[in-house]
Amino acid sequence: MQTITVLYDGSCPICIKEMLQYQRFEKSGEVNWFDITGQDEWLQARHIDPEAALLELHVLSPDGKPVKGVDAFILLWQRAPLLRPFAWIAGLPLLKGFIKNSYGWFTRRRLARDGRLPGNHCKKSK
Repeated sequence: MQTITVLYDGSCPICIKEMLQYQRFEKSGEVNWFDITGQDEWLQARHIDPEAALLELHVLSPDGKPVKGVDAFILLWQRAPLLRPFAWIAGLPLLKGFIKNSYGWFTRRRLARDGRLPGNHCKKSK
């Protein structure tokens, strides 16, 4: 397999912990890690909305194209032998939608809790 670049939020302790966990599983050297904190211009040069990059995982495929969400996780999991079964399971149509919605909910909640939710997506209770 060819190398991918995983974009992660270096301002997020959970994201850093997950990245370190993935690094333990992936020993092939086929994954590069890039902290997107303060890298808005870099992201925009690659046609990635900086706010979207905070809301869901983005990976640059071997040809440099951005892949996001569940498909980004699948690309990452395919490169770690112990996680390959999860890549296959996550690609199943019924589970893919569930994973996407669950991850989106969790990410928005984490960013709102930290006061970093892009676009002011928080709804105020009446």
